[in-house]
Amino acid sequence: MKRREVDGYSYEAADGSFELLLREHLGMPTSAFEVLFWQASSHQTGDGEVITTAVVSLHPTGPSVNGSSSGSSATTVEATGNGPVHALDQALRGALIDHFPQIAACHLTDYRVRILDDGHGTDATVRVLIDTEIDQHITATVGVGTDIIEASWEALSDAYRHALVASDQFTSGEFISGQAPADAGVALSRS
Repeated sequence: MKRREVDGYSYEAADGSFELLLREHLGMPTSAFEVLFWQASSHQTGDGEVITTAVVSLHPTGPSVNGSSSGSSATTVEATGNGPVHALDQALRGALIDHFPQIAACHLTDYRVRILDDGHGTDATVRVLIDTEIDQHITATVGVGTDIIEASWEALSDAYRHALVASDQFTSGEFISGQAPADAGVALSRS
C-alpha cells in the first residue's frame, strides 16, 4: 500500500478501493468480472457536433445476484456518452447489467480530478475519485495515472467491482458494518 501511496493513490477518501485492496491482500475475491478490453474516443463531425463512444468487453467470473454462475461468454457493449468517462460508464454498465442486475441500484454521484505533480501541464499525473451510491450508501474509488481516461477507467471499474463485492457481501453476511469474516483476523479500518 505504501508503494501505491507514493504513486499518488490516496485511500483516506477512497474506501471502496481500500476495501478491494484489503480483500486482495487477504486473498479474498475482488471482482465478479474480467475486463478483456476497453476503448473510448471522441470526434467532431463536420457540423461541429462532438460524438463520444466507448466499447467495453468483459467476461463475467463471479456469481450473479441469484447465486448462479454468470456464464462463460464474453460480453461486448458499445455506448455513447457526454464525454469519454460517461461513455465508458454507459458501456461498462451495459456489459454488466444482464449478468448482474444489482448494478441497476448503483449510481455514480461525483467525479473529481486532481493534478498531483504541479508544473507538468498536460502530461501531469492525475488522481481521479469517483463516488458511487448504492442503496443510500456512498463509497469512493480512486484511479491514478498520466492518462486521465485511464485513471478514470481505473476508478470507474473499481466502483463497479466494489458494488458487486458489496452486494455479494451483504447477501452472504460478510463485511457487514465494516467487519471482515472471523477467519480473516482484521477489520476494515484505516486507523
